[in-house]
Amino acid sequence: MESLLNAIPAPVFYKDTSGYYLGVNRTFEKYFGQTSNEIIGKSVFDIAPKELAEIYHAKDMDLLEHREVQVYDSQMIDCYGGIHEVTYHKASFLDTDGKLLGLIGVILDITERKKAEERLAQTRQNYESFFNTIDEFLFVLDVQGNIIHCNKTVLDRLGYSEEELIGKSVLMVHPQERREEAGRIVTEMLEGKTEFCPVPIITESGIQIPVETRVTQGFWDGKPVIFGVSKDISPLRLSEEKYSKLFYNNQSACGLDELETGRYIEVNDAFYKLFGFTREEVIGKSALDLGILTHEAATELINSVREKNRISNVEISLRAKNGDIKHVLLSGETIFIQDKKYRYTIVDDITERKQIEKELIRSEAMFELFFNQSYMGFYFMMTEEPFYWNSTIDKEKTIEAVFKGMKFTKVNKALLDQYHASEADFIGKSLNDQFAGKPKHGRKVWTDFLDRGKNIRMETNESKIDGKAIVVEGDYNCMYDEKGRIFGIFGVQLDITARKKVAADLIESEAKFKDLFEANTDGITILRLNEEGLPSEIIDMNENAAKIVGYSKQEMLQINPERFEIPPTPEKSGKRINDIKQNGSITFETKLLHKDGREMDVEIKVLMINYKNQLALMTIARDITERKNSEIQLQKFAQELSKQIAEKDKFFSIIAHDLRGPIGGFMGLTEIMASEITEMTMDELQNIACTMKNTSTNIYNLLGNLLEWSRLQRGLTSFEPISFVLLPKVLDMLSLTLDLAIKKEITISNSISGDLVVFADENMLASIIRNFVSNSVKFTPKGGKIHIGAMAISGKFIEISISDNGIGMDQNMIENLFNTDVDSSRKGTEGELSTGMGLILCKEFIAKQGGELRVESEVDHGNTFYFTLPTIGE
Repeated sequence: MESLLNAIPAPVFYKDTSGYYLGVNRTFEKYFGQTSNEIIGKSVFDIAPKELAEIYHAKDMDLLEHREVQVYDSQMIDCYGGIHEVTYHKASFLDTDGKLLGLIGVILDITERKKAEERLAQTRQNYESFFNTIDEFLFVLDVQGNIIHCNKTVLDRLGYSEEELIGKSVLMVHPQERREEAGRIVTEMLEGKTEFCPVPIITESGIQIPVETRVTQGFWDGKPVIFGVSKDISPLRLSEEKYSKLFYNNQSACGLDELETGRYIEVNDAFYKLFGFTREEVIGKSALDLGILTHEAATELINSVREKNRISNVEISLRAKNGDIKHVLLSGETIFIQDKKYRYTIVDDITERKQIEKELIRSEAMFELFFNQSYMGFYFMMTEEPFYWNSTIDKEKTIEAVFKGMKFTKVNKALLDQYHASEADFIGKSLNDQFAGKPKHGRKVWTDFLDRGKNIRMETNESKIDGKAIVVEGDYNCMYDEKGRIFGIFGVQLDITARKKVAADLIESEAKFKDLFEANTDGITILRLNEEGLPSEIIDMNENAAKIVGYSKQEMLQINPERFEIPPTPEKSGKRINDIKQNGSITFETKLLHKDGREMDVEIKVLMINYKNQLALMTIARDITERKNSEIQLQKFAQELSKQIAEKDKFFSIIAHDLRGPIGGFMGLTEIMASEITEMTMDELQNIACTMKNTSTNIYNLLGNLLEWSRLQRGLTSFEPISFVLLPKVLDMLSLTLDLAIKKEITISNSISGDLVVFADENMLASIIRNFVSNSVKFTPKGGKIHIGAMAISGKFIEISISDNGIGMDQNMIENLFNTDVDSSRKGTEGELSTGMGLILCKEFIAKQGGELRVESEVDHGNTFYFTLPTIGE
């Protein structure tokens, strides 16, 4: 055991249960510089500093109490005062009976290991510092491609936390739609097939960063890993984009070709557009191959570039694909790309400019033609020295210089004609010459003109060379040089003498028109036309136009004219405008809405006029409301007259029809009596006399009804309704018809209450009752019955009924019963004559009193006539 302990290179010791050393090995002796004899029987307090001894002793007691193995790091001071980092390993030991004897311990010196760990930690810290200060995106991946470590650049720029990345596939930092592509390229890089991966990486917020990613295999913490480095190439992309935009978005045609061969390796869209080629036709071909320029021109340009390495704005003619000649300015420069020479050319198309130059020449020719052939007077005045005109100059001194130095340099024929002058009267002459002998205020006019500067229009009185006065209207402009100095004046003048006279005459004419316009008794309105040629607003109107519809003139000018017409139909306006265009004017009648709401009849004449140099409509309106009312009244009188004539015709027709039969029969009887009376017996004479009596009675009743109806139609029948009790009056009225009923043995009964009161005309009611009862007697067979009833049907009316059990009527007879145009007469049950006139008279009398009439009837079951009368007056 001692040999084993002494062979152990680490200090070994064992203690009793009180913490006193029972033994140590030789290595222990060396560390503490004492022999085992010197140590045995001592405690840790005898060989170690107090602070450490207390810790060791406490741990020893804890071990002996709990009998658990202890392993812990601490420090140990050797006999030379050296401090060692150590690890204690302690355990209890027992005898064969299981009795606790003490503890045994081994001290492992880990000082060198600690130093190595510190160096390793420092190395790792240095690595981490270096790792996290690199701007590239650094990833450490396991062999499955999952992130096990990344640098600070990844976290800061991509916006993820370590927890969100560690353990996740590196593909998550690539756009989702390109992850499969990124995985494939990484595999190819590991196989040596591809140098880098161009797939961008994406931030947590979705922003893509262009990168070039390279990978390599290695070890991390002793395990095989994949190192990934993604370099941000945004600045390079930016540089490429700037060049690309400069090249591809250039409005000039740009080309890049090999200097030695002249073959194009790239051209921009402006090149294709200018020359009309496609990319397939250009790339790999030279300008000579494409026929853009001739061999001689190409050689000259190439040599020029070789000698000077550049050319600038050489004017040359090139040929497009379709053969069009393009006039261009060509610039070229030799550039190096990866030690190879290329020619960069820019072609500015000046074809349009050349065309403009030609057009300018033509324009100048046209200007000369216009200048000399215009009916307006043109002139140019130039100064010998340009001058400033502003608040800082001495204006009086400057205006004097202007009058002296401003001279006519160019005038046209029209200006000479205006003044009856020649060129010699103007060219070379100054303003002093022009204003010689004229009032000094001319200088004031020119001072005001120069103060105002450009586009000044003035009207002035001038004198011709022969002394005659003219009026001219002129537009004048100062001409300025690049420094803002006035070097000349351009003037345009028009002789408006005749126009001024016409204008004066027009003013006089308009004054006369205005007087006539306002004095006219009709309403006159002038309307503006819109783009569709329809009236849109009132331009002017006289007072009478406003009065017609009850508004003031100021109110009318704010109102759309179409709102007055009833109904307002804009489509009428279009048709009327077309009629005016075809016929010059139209006249129509319509209705207008007055301000107070009433409708007015007007007659309107509309014509197209030229009003103040614009097409307009003039309307002349006349109020014809009274005339229309008179026409309506006349028409009513005519209708009433026609109705009365028709009624009279009906009346005479009825008389002719209804009297012809009875009178004819009466005449027949008289003829029999005249010729056969001597041979007749008394019974025969009595029968003829009775027949003649009945006939004359019937004629009498008929004439009475006809006369009453006639008076009613002509408005001659008096209508004097009063309130009275119905029953007594009905009984009086029945007494006149009892004789006829008695002869036919017909019973007349009534069920009229004695307290029913009506409001009616007694005579009309008597006629109604008499006719209805007589009619019932006439069409009721011998021994029949007639009943008169009455009842209140509301608080305002009483319904009277007269019924019988006579022969009745069919539906056709009922429908035509009151129609005077249909012959509804028939004979009674005893051959009594009937005209139907009594029923017509009853209907009109009932209507006159505000009542209504209705009939119920059935063949062989009698008739019932119902009519209503009011109980009180309105």
